[in-house]
Amino acid sequence: MNAVESSDEKVVLCQICESLKSDGFHFQVVSCRSCAIFFRRTKDPSGLQCRQKTRDCDVSKAKGMTLKGMRQRKTTKPCSKLPNVTALLAKNRWAAKDRSINVPDPMDALVRDFPTLSFAGHKVNLNMDVLISQICDVLKNNSSRHVQTSPLQALLHSYGEMFPVVPQETLQMADGVYNENVYKFFAHHTIQIARWVMNIPEFAALRFEDKRKIYMNFWAYAYAIERCDYIVRVLEKDSSLNLYFRTKSNAAQIWKVATEGPKINGLKTNTFNQEHYRFHLDSFQIPARKARLSTFESVFMCFYKLWCSKKIPDLAPETYKLANGLLNEASAELHEYYTKTLKRKNYVSKVQKLFELLDGLDQSLLKKNQMYRLQKTFQVFESEFYESELWSAWAHL
Repeated sequence: MNAVESSDEKVVLCQICESLKSDGFHFQVVSCRSCAIFFRRTKDPSGLQCRQKTRDCDVSKAKGMTLKGMRQRKTTKPCSKLPNVTALLAKNRWAAKDRSINVPDPMDALVRDFPTLSFAGHKVNLNMDVLISQICDVLKNNSSRHVQTSPLQALLHSYGEMFPVVPQETLQMADGVYNENVYKFFAHHTIQIARWVMNIPEFAALRFEDKRKIYMNFWAYAYAIERCDYIVRVLEKDSSLNLYFRTKSNAAQIWKVATEGPKINGLKTNTFNQEHYRFHLDSFQIPARKARLSTFESVFMCFYKLWCSKKIPDLAPETYKLANGLLNEASAELHEYYTKTLKRKNYVSKVQKLFELLDGLDQSLLKKNQMYRLQKTFQVFESEFYESELWSAWAHL
């Protein structure tokens, strides 16, 4: 058993990855929490044990293996739900230099016409005008399918259609994802959010400039709330442990993103990103899981942020008046939901929790902006996304 001396105690290292401090006995061997979680994500973890237990293990960190490779080869049972994507990621990084080579990514490519990433030093270049144009095309359509219902109910009824949940048993977990497909997923989701809010007749009937401003101040909240709701419903107890980038059939830890560029320091970039992800977990995702939010409550929070327009400048006077009236109407529906559907006489603490979560989400977005500005200042990482209209609501915070 590997151990290292510290000033206060002897630290026992994980027998699987040989790098992290162990925290207990998992799968019949002393291991760290990260390795334990890795194996629990397999389709059938029953009977899974480390080869260290059977004394037939020839896998060692000294042989220059990666953590992913060591974890996958140290089991007596294959990880059927965790494909070995190390080689695929390596090919993707190499193929980035020659876009004529078509190398598959472990994740689905959802938006095939999204512009290819290019790098100039520590900067990631992509034409955000293409994505913003696609979003605006959706917003310019003044029709809505939901007419005979309240605005909040229109969002609620279309929620499952716009953001379908994949059963956990069919969700494939990947070890990582190439950076280009993160942007493809992001593009797909932001367009879906625009389609989703266009189901509200009152929103669809607004003048285009007002819809555009409201959407640009809203999409990030819907993006975070929907993803958290999805993770809680699909991953359940594990939802507090990680954030996941996911498509309809694949998921990966969002901090396992392969960012490549001539002068991009992946280690420094991940250090900045992971600090924000952990902050997001503490300020929003973990409290949201503990609150056991229903779909109605998640949609209500989205609806509230959509029509909370007081801080958006230069909207038409009738838009401000409409927004205030719709928020009052939604508050009445929330009261009816708690008192009649849930039959709760006192729901003040539940409403207070909803607004605490929204405050936590505000702090998370502020933190994300601060982390990006630091990376840009020290020339670690720079992206056109954070300079675009999509991020304008938080760029000057």
